[in-house]
Amino acid sequence: VKAAVFRAWSGVAKEAKTKEIRVRQVMLAMAGPSDQLLMGTIFGCWTKACMESRCARLARGMQDRQEALLSRAAGMLAATLGSPGAVKAAVFRAWSGVAKEAKTKEIRVRQVMLAMAGPSDQLLMGTIFGCWTKACMESR
Repeated sequence: VKAAVFRAWSGVAKEAKTKEIRVRQVMLAMAGPSDQLLMGTIFGCWTKACMESRCARLARGMQDRQEALLSRAAGMLAATLGSPGAVKAAVFRAWSGVAKEAKTKEIRVRQVMLAMAGPSDQLLMGTIFGCWTKACMESR
């Protein structure tokens, strides 16, 4: 479900980015070459590239943390294979940690993406739809 929501949200973000590029192209064509306009466009592109780089680093870091958490859980399971109660407790603790990490990751990614995209109707609608979908799935 999260993957489907993320894919849908990603599509909305790509569409918004494409529209923004088209708007900039039209503005450039209408305004003609202007140093201030070019500087503004270059600075905007540079800022977006920096934000995308931060987002990629954040995603890599979260993936590394998740892998470390899973390997730690596997080690705990291997150490306690003799006791079913201990295995259940270890599995529950590991699952709880993964769930908390996933929720934190989802919040961070949403914050980064909102910061990158800025205010837009499609992004707001995507966020509302994503929250609504999540609430529906959690209520089941």
